[in-house]
Amino acid sequence: RSMDELLDKVASLGYNSLRIPFSTQLLDAGSTPNGFDEAKNPQLRGLTGLQIMDKVIEGAQKRGLRVLLECHRPDSAGQSNLWYTNQYSEERWINDWKMLAQRYAGNPTVYGADLHNEPHGEATWGDGNMSTDWRLAAERAGNAILAVNPDWLIVVEGIEITGSNYYWWG
Repeated sequence: RSMDELLDKVASLGYNSLRIPFSTQLLDAGSTPNGFDEAKNPQLRGLTGLQIMDKVIEGAQKRGLRVLLECHRPDSAGQSNLWYTNQYSEERWINDWKMLAQRYAGNPTVYGADLHNEPHGEATWGDGNMSTDWRLAAERAGNAILAVNPDWLIVVEGIEITGSNYYWWG
């Protein structure tokens, strides 16, 4: 289906919001998005990831849909336990969020940031370990985003392990 067809379908089913997942890699200079049908979406051919995100947000806006941006993973290789990897640092992750918050400031279609999808594995909560404490990392990122765009909702997913209890990711 085309992007417009899918957005029309979402709106026709009565939904009012989209959660748009992206990877940090999508925002790399020279990163080439793929995996969409170029024949059905010729308007997206040759665009950067950020330009495609703009088109989806523009399409959502035309249909009265709101958008929550969600950093799904650092790169396209797969889901990561933590919000950063050796290739994509926490600093990069926060800077990308600040850039997006600034880019969409004043655009009521985009209402917030889901900071990282499903922190799990070695992710901790409240233990003070700067490398794994998701509570502290989410606070750092959330505060940085709100300093740029105070109107956004910040979504912080939970972690997989609490004490000796294992639950689902996020």
